Amino acid sequence: MVREARGDDPPSVAPRWLCRSDDDTVFAYARGHDFIRRSDDTLWAHLSEGSLISARSGNCLAYQVGSVFHDAVTHVPVYYKPSERLHCE
Repeated sequence: MVREARGDDPPSVAPRWLCRSDDDTVFAYARGHDFIRRSDDTLWAHLSEGSLISARSGNCLAYQVGSVFHDAVTHVPVYYKPSERLHCE
């Protein structure tokens, strides 16, 4: 299916994705240091010094170790950056 690109579409050149650790689905995509939730294209979090900071509350959601983000409270892996480029519609 071919569709026109809109200004609010995820970037098409080397996008950075964030996947859920529990089911490997794409959860968010990055624009600069901001992560946009894929399900509704809303600003979800900001990456600052290796931490994902909630756009709503300003609280730390997760911290980064390598390509994996761990929950700030439980320290369980919750998101990861995939090592290969994903092709999502």
